[in-house]
Amino acid sequence: QLSCPSLCETRLVYRLDVPGVPWWATQSRDPVYQCTCDGCPAFTEEGTEQVKKTLEADIWDNGQDLLTDIARREHLKLGPNRQMQELMVRRNELVLEANQAMSTGTRHEVENRIQNINAYYTHLITEAARTYPDEGLDKDTFDSLQRKEEESTG
Repeated sequence: QLSCPSLCETRLVYRLDVPGVPWWATQSRDPVYQCTCDGCPAFTEEGTEQVKKTLEADIWDNGQDLLTDIARREHLKLGPNRQMQELMVRRNELVLEANQAMSTGTRHEVENRIQNINAYYTHLITEAARTYPDEGLDKDTFDSLQRKEEESTG
């Protein structure tokens, strides 16, 4: 691992231990990177609660970033289509359900479940990008709506 754990709020310096020094690095043929921070929450109750809160706060933004990324990769001119967005809503619901079940004892299992949900819905959303149209309003409909808007604001 080349970085501090994602929950680390200190993010200090890393120590690079060569194979065999210290004694516990004897099992590795490669250098072992060690975080030198202190008090990282890792797999404690505090850390688990922090993971849950972070996921709840960031799920919508994360979903929008993923939708935009997929829309770009699939060359959608108008961005994510409605089907993609509806699939993302369902993915977010499932992730939040899994997140509620997380505790320190089940964290690894729940994180794996969330990864599986993400992989499955990324596939479904990519298929929706390929399957459903990337169409906006045709010019006549757009012009008609624009005229109605102008008339109503008058």
